Amino acid sequence: MREVAPGLFQMRGATGPMLFSIGLHVKYLGEENVEVGAGRFDAFHYQFVSAPGLPQEHPPYDIWCTADGEFLF
Repeated sequence: MREVAPGLFQMRGATGPMLFSIGLHVKYLGEENVEVGAGRFDAFHYQFVSAPGLPQEHPPYDIWCTADGEFLF
């Protein structure tokens, strides 16, 4: 078997990513009717908020999921 990218997995002294376990902090903000390039849709509005224990705070992230029952979260 030939290695595709020689040295790809050699860390050369670098440290890996900082990993830690946190809970998922999500707020449900309600149902909205949103307009996007594909048209208007009823959607559920959620917001990921900063969780205690993170090395630094991050701003809230907003996400909208279609309200038709056909979404993955």
